[in-house]
Amino acid sequence: MPSENINLHKVKEFKKGFQDFINKGNIVQLAVAFILGQLFTKVVSSLATDIIMPPINYLFSDTGSSLQTLNWQLKNNIYLNYGIFLQNVFDFLSVSFILYLIVLYFSKYFSKKNQNENKISIEHEQVKILKEIKDILINQNK
Repeated sequence: MPSENINLHKVKEFKKGFQDFINKGNIVQLAVAFILGQLFTKVVSSLATDIIMPPINYLFSDTGSSLQTLNWQLKNNIYLNYGIFLQNVFDFLSVSFILYLIVLYFSKYFSKKNQNENKISIEHEQVKILKEIKDILINQNK
């Protein structure tokens, strides 16, 4: 009987610890960011594959086939599919470039916001110091 109580207590402690871990905002935010990142990658990949690559394939291919069909035959049924690799590299570069632009935009936005907050804080400090100087001068003239 006592070992059952100890095990039950351990299970309850584990459950409480897990709930505390999950209920922290960082885990939920991380999960949401991960899901949004996956969806964003799909959108950018589709942009690269379905919108940008067809005109490029049309320009560089006489047959109108896709970049993904490019391969090099090593033996009878053995192919080196460099077209798929090139498509994946292009997808990676597209996603990386768009993420870079987003990060650049937000870093400039937050930098500008922080500068404005610092400017307001400095102006507030200057006004406070000027009021103190004014009070000192008034007290000296009395």
